[in-house]
Amino acid sequence: MVIYCTGYRYNFPFLDSDIIKVKNDGKVVTPLFEHVAHRDFLNSFFIIGLNFWAITSLLFESQIRFAIALIKGEASGFTENDIKAWEGKRTRALLENNESLRHFHCFEHPSTCHQWEYFDQLLKYANVKNWVPPVFSKISMHFTEAWRKQPCEYRKVRYKILNEEEFEFEKI
Repeated sequence: MVIYCTGYRYNFPFLDSDIIKVKNDGKVVTPLFEHVAHRDFLNSFFIIGLNFWAITSLLFESQIRFAIALIKGEASGFTENDIKAWEGKRTRALLENNESLRHFHCFEHPSTCHQWEYFDQLLKYANVKNWVPPVFSKISMHFTEAWRKQPCEYRKVRYKILNEEEFEFEKI
């Protein structure tokens, strides 16, 4: 089963609550591994696109590649213990950074779950090379930081890619 999500308050009335649970006022879906695979049905039950404040095309790409690797039995780099401990680890990371559990599936807070590291991790699990050049993530992080500091001015920038690692920018 694959479920594609596009909302921010989760609800699955068509699923038995013994299979999938929604906690914290519709903000946390459990039991999942890496926001994608059902912990008890690791190779057959996936929720794609659950996260918000992410670059959705890259989110979907990495989550789908991870799900396909799990289905084919080709995913590696994690243990049964990692799967069982994942939600607790995510919860602790949020609480240690004084974040609300409503951000459980959110990538807005880089101190607790950085989307670029997440994409890389899923692709490593899937044994797939990341096809996105590092410069893309660097531009995205620069853009996001500009948006946080100057929400009215952040779009007034022109980026120039120099190579796979470097870029330059100028204000326009």
